Amino acid sequence: MSSHAFDEHRSEVLLRIEGESLGALFEEAARALCELTAGNVHAPGDASPVRVELRAKDLDALFADWLNELIYLSETRKEVFPEVHVDRITHREIVARASGVEPTVIRTPVKAATMHDLHVRVEDSRWKAAIVLDV
Repeated sequence: MSSHAFDEHRSEVLLRIEGESLGALFEEAARALCELTAGNVHAPGDASPVRVELRAKDLDALFADWLNELIYLSETRKEVFPEVHVDRITHREIVARASGVEPTVIRTPVKAATMHDLHVRVEDSRWKAAIVLDV
């Protein structure tokens, strides 16, 4: 089972995420970002997904880029993305679909995912990550 938790970190939030696979880790990160931004929302069944394709120099950079792309899409489309499906992922590339919904309220506006305290790794057969979000 995937999970996530938030820890306060000055004017930032330290996000810790776990997943059964690398794809599940990235999907959980998207759900966590959505929850932090707008609470528990659900995309309607007829929502048209946005295709997200990213490449990065390494896995840590890919993880930060992933969250920053979702933040960018949230700002430009005025949506949050509670439903995400990773179609393909490697340590340097992700192809995914994100279904969005317009939130009724923004609880915590997230400005960016930072490289501060960032790590993505496997521990005890589970993928784990931590990243600081600028709020």
